[in-house]
Amino acid sequence: DVQKIAEFPLPFPYTQLIVVMLIVQSIVTPMLGAVQGSNPVLAFVVTFVSVFVLWCMNYVAAELEQPFGEDFNDLPIPKMM
Repeated sequence: DVQKIAEFPLPFPYTQLIVVMLIVQSIVTPMLGAVQGSNPVLAFVVTFVSVFVLWCMNYVAAELEQPFGEDFNDLPIPKMM
């Protein structure tokens, strides 16, 4: 199963589509929050948290996509053998 993860990464167009949709969401969400929200502070907090969480999930997924190597978060393969 580990070999499947290493040999079959996510398709490039799929990852690019995710990034483009995150950029669109980062632009549209503040506009909708400004229009729909009556309290500007609450609109800012909700917008910031939603955009921040989705970008963080994207970076975590990118880190999990490459679990092998010498980075700090990579799996310790020599110790596991």
